[in-house]
Amino acid sequence: MNIPILGQTPDEIVLIEDDAVAKAFLLHHEMLDKIPHPSTLSVNCVYCVSYKNDTHWIAGVRFHGFEDERENGYGVCCWPKSSVSKEEALQQLEEFTDGSGRRKKRVSYGDEN
Repeated sequence: MNIPILGQTPDEIVLIEDDAVAKAFLLHHEMLDKIPHPSTLSVNCVYCVSYKNDTHWIAGVRFHGFEDERENGYGVCCWPKSSVSKEEALQQLEEFTDGSGRRKKRVSYGDEN
């Protein structure tokens, strides 16, 4: 399992769709425990955003409750701070999590750096 190292790709968008890799990445960045199980909040999409990384805005997302099991689990999106503003990253995250049938909840933010 290769966990992306953001410092090696400071100007690239990094997407992680593999559940195991996403969980390992979120654990490494101290975000995994900040994302509760969506069913505890009566939603099927929960996400948190961290601003602490030097090179990227990081969003961890957890999906639950979809019939197709491939749509459930963790994912990560990291936007480079060098070319994407915090507002643009949050807008792209909102658009992504607004998909058909998704009830969502933002549970926490990282430090506002």
